[in-house]
Amino acid sequence: MEIVLSCPNNVTYRYQASSLQLCACSSVFRAMLGPKSSFSEAVALQNHRLLQSKNLSVDELYNLKVEDHDPIALAAVLNIIHGRLENLPDEIPFEGLLQVALICDFYDCVEMTRPWDKTWIKQWEFAAETPGFESWLFIARVFKKEDVFKKISRKLVKISIVEDIQGCGEQ
Repeated sequence: MEIVLSCPNNVTYRYQASSLQLCACSSVFRAMLGPKSSFSEAVALQNHRLLQSKNLSVDELYNLKVEDHDPIALAAVLNIIHGRLENLPDEIPFEGLLQVALICDFYDCVEMTRPWDKTWIKQWEFAAETPGFESWLFIARVFKKEDVFKKISRKLVKISIVEDIQGCGEQ
């Protein structure tokens, strides 16, 4: 099957993926594409397979359209899911780590990213409590870095400004 990522500015990225691999690694893909699913994507995929099995002229892959993902981060997650490890970088920018975390959280496939997430996280741990890196809180939650999550959340609570809710009522 082909995953089609439509991005702003009419840019389209295409990734070849196995629906079986996606379903095995992600509860979200399993619900969306699994054989017992009644989602429209699953019905369309099953119909596509049926046409192929009857040798009807279906030369193209089944297209699954996704939106709102970083194309590089999505490629990294799909490469991990499909065991294409030679395509993975040893290091990624902090924004890339955040985008991978967003995709893993969205598709519920964080377990598949190990040990790469550990490698990618290690290079950014120094910045966990640094101003400007507040999204580390989300990354720590997704990748189950409980020690980092606790440190950041405590710090954010301490520096938070709490507005006086008494002054918010109607006059």
